[in-house]
Amino acid sequence: MGLPTSTPPQVLPAPNNGQLLGAGGTTNSYLTFASNHANRQNAVLFSDNDGFLYAMGYNNTGSPTLLWGWMPQALLPQLQNYNTFWQGTNMQGGFQTIDATNGANPAQWHTYVVGSAANGGILYDLQLTGTTTPNLKQTVWEDDLGGNYSQPLPSNPVFYQYQAEGGSNFGQTWALWVDNSTVSGTTTSYLIGVNVGTGQSFQDTLPFDDTATPYIDAGGNLYLGDNTGNLYEISSTTLPTLLAPGNKKLTLTKDFVTNKAIGNYSSQWSNGMSGTNPGQVQYIGGSYYQGKNYLRVQGPNGITIFSQLNGAWSPVWTAYAGGAGNWSSGTFSTPSTGVNPPITALPAGAVISAPALINSGAVILPVTVPPSAGACGDNDAYYYLYALDNGVFPSGTFTDSTGKAITGAVFVGYGTAFTPTITSFNGRAMLQGAANNTGSSGTFPTSFGAGLPLGGPAGWKFIN
Repeated sequence: MGLPTSTPPQVLPAPNNGQLLGAGGTTNSYLTFASNHANRQNAVLFSDNDGFLYAMGYNNTGSPTLLWGWMPQALLPQLQNYNTFWQGTNMQGGFQTIDATNGANPAQWHTYVVGSAANGGILYDLQLTGTTTPNLKQTVWEDDLGGNYSQPLPSNPVFYQYQAEGGSNFGQTWALWVDNSTVSGTTTSYLIGVNVGTGQSFQDTLPFDDTATPYIDAGGNLYLGDNTGNLYEISSTTLPTLLAPGNKKLTLTKDFVTNKAIGNYSSQWSNGMSGTNPGQVQYIGGSYYQGKNYLRVQGPNGITIFSQLNGAWSPVWTAYAGGAGNWSSGTFSTPSTGVNPPITALPAGAVISAPALINSGAVILPVTVPPSAGACGDNDAYYYLYALDNGVFPSGTFTDSTGKAITGAVFVGYGTAFTPTITSFNGRAMLQGAANNTGSSGTFPTSFGAGLPLGGPAGWKFIN
């Protein structure tokens, strides 16, 4: 095998999409599909830079079994240089599984694996088959874009799925990516999509330089971000009209909400920072908490939380390397100009190194802090904690493994801080940290929810 990719392995269980299972009544075709595949063996999918995506079957009683391996066709000619090939970034990207229909009438359901390789220069869509084992059936679609194409960041596709039972398009699903093409120093950004069941695809030109991974919220609205910190939205009304084969040129006035950016997350603090595009958008996410929708917008140097009122988005608070602040009635304030209670600033020189996680109304932000000037050693990895609605420290939300309340940033380990995972342990939320290196402890720290109500979903779903 080659060097591992940065894409986390994914567990593929038997079909169990709750949104689809709950759609409609007894005519719901997904119910039949899920029932017929209820005993399908679980599998773990993982990619490796030897050029393969692997599926490993497992159960609670037997040994793991390699089910299949798949290599993009575009990588095959490079195998002649295998001595160096396996050390490259051949499968660097992301992948995601989804149950969807193939456009037939009546609907025919299958499980699909959709992803990217070669940093986004290759996009693919695979169909699985089998009621007892998730075997590979066929490559539905592979788009070999070439070496001048890349994703802004290695990431999974996002999905737009029609989940209204009874409609002719029930179960049809589009996978979406953003890819950038650089030719002679000029970069062009594209929104690329494929109908995972039919292989029909489009490549639409965006009217800005996208630096962010795309995000779709619970209502089916698509969010993108550019290299100057601007945030853009394609509404759930407009997006379905774009999901059609072809190559279109999108415009702000025709295709985007408010005919312009819906906000900027970094304009208050990025101008004085060094580096190329210090205020660029990298990650966008969302949550519904206490009756209000929120967006989190991140870049390498800061995070800003937006809230929605009457359909419009407004910034609420921000934390960045060397400072913090909030907005009141549209006016921005920093601690020196009266923010009260204070919002924790990130250390100077700190880098936000992974997407934040929202849980129990708290924002858990992975931050990598370099050693002080003139000092040697590894970076320190921390989780900085903020209340979602106002940015203050979320007192009483988490405890350590001994039950002691956490009152500040959580030290995770050394190297790069990664997004934590949340699981349930004895009826409580358990926060498991992750970084490059544990240090002498040999383990990553674990924190527990203090029993407060959860703050809403950290992911997305579609409602039509």
